[in-house]
Amino acid sequence: MGKKRSKSSIDENQENITKRRISRVESNTSPNSSEDLYDKEQNDDNNFKKKKGRGPTKLKLATAQQKAKELERNEFGQPVGINSVKYASFLGCIVQEFVPYTLDEWNDVHEDVKNKMWSVLQVNYKVEEWEKKAIFKKLAKLWRDRKSKLQILVREANAGKVATRNLDLLKPEFMDQQEWKLFIKRTLSPEFQAKSAKYREMRSNQDHIHTMSRRGYARLASMMEETNTTDTPITRSKVWIEGHKKKNGQPSSQAVGEKLKKLEECPPESLNTTNMAEDAISLVFGKEPRGRVRGMGFGITPSKVGASMQQKATVKDLECKVHNLQMQMDEMRSLFFKNMRQQDEEEQVNSGGIGSGIGIDVGGHSANNGKIFHAMNSMLKV
Repeated sequence: MGKKRSKSSIDENQENITKRRISRVESNTSPNSSEDLYDKEQNDDNNFKKKKGRGPTKLKLATAQQKAKELERNEFGQPVGINSVKYASFLGCIVQEFVPYTLDEWNDVHEDVKNKMWSVLQVNYKVEEWEKKAIFKKLAKLWRDRKSKLQILVREANAGKVATRNLDLLKPEFMDQQEWKLFIKRTLSPEFQAKSAKYREMRSNQDHIHTMSRRGYARLASMMEETNTTDTPITRSKVWIEGHKKKNGQPSSQAVGEKLKKLEECPPESLNTTNMAEDAISLVFGKEPRGRVRGMGFGITPSKVGASMQQKATVKDLECKVHNLQMQMDEMRSLFFKNMRQQDEEEQVNSGGIGSGIGIDVGGHSANNGKIFHAMNSMLKV
């Protein structure tokens, strides 16, 4: 009975926390203070203070006078361009403001909360219903990532000599005291610590560290396209290589360095092809894991890439057919003009330039040729 009451109490706390968060967002028209956990710096136990960083990210809701911002997208529907950076920040702010980190899973988020998040996003950015599923997958990932980073800080702060003081200093501004205490309690529970140790071990095996920060593969590829001065395409192999190098050109880790060396040893055509089955990434890393594509960013699947390649092949085939038809029509037009000139020359020789009747016939013949010419031009335009 005691466990059931405890569970019921926690559920009630979660509901109250969620209601307070929604009420706060709806009641405030001015920017809300929201601390960006990605920029929190790690401190030692003896001097556990918040250092000055980039500063808190603000959630600014659009007013009635403002228009929703346009989003430029690449061929896979990923946001790129100038507004994509602020858009990424806005997604993180929505998660912080609406979804408590005290929830166990993203599936615990109530549907009403998701609807409110979607409404806020539509007011500020022009997003379509077809991308709603992908956007909420991104929101779920942001929530898990930021929750994990805060849990790491809590675990490190609790290990210090002045744990209570350290934990109090660590509390984000977007959390109230009740929510913060519940978050600490769950983070430091034996059940969660056992689960955390398991995932930390799995994480330690991931040694291919990228250097893109929050830019992502899609925006990196877009930037590389803008500065590309060669005739070769920007492929995922080139994007992966660029995304795993430091500013000085060195690899981000020893494991990355080994992979970069193997990629450089691949045939040049494998670095320039867009065929995933034959490119350098496939030669070095092998077959892609199910539902994942290296070097192309969040939400890209093999089926999406396959559909895009098929579409490109169809467009290329149609362009080739149109080009062939254009050449045939140009040839027909050339023959038409040649034939028309020959007929005019023959009629001038036969008429000897005498006789109004013959002249009229010649004029009628020229008019017919003109009609045929205009008809051919119409066909060319079509």
